[in-house]
Amino acid sequence: MELLIVRDSAKADIRIQIDRPPFTFIYAFTLTNPETSLLLTKGKVTAFDGNFASPKIAKEIMKRLQAARRER
Repeated sequence: MELLIVRDSAKADIRIQIDRPPFTFIYAFTLTNPETSLLLTKGKVTAFDGNFASPKIAKEIMKRLQAARRER
């Protein structure tokens, strides 16, 4: 998909934020436009810990990005 991951949010087209409320197995993620703070999409996955959550989150984000590209 020709994506590039950067640490400097000023150079990013999309900001990904991941949160897990204490004492839960729910990992919530949001994708926003860093310039406008416009919410692009959000979702959540359930996993035992971050090692199991991270591939699930990545798969879900990629699925949503691919769907958005098809709609363009």
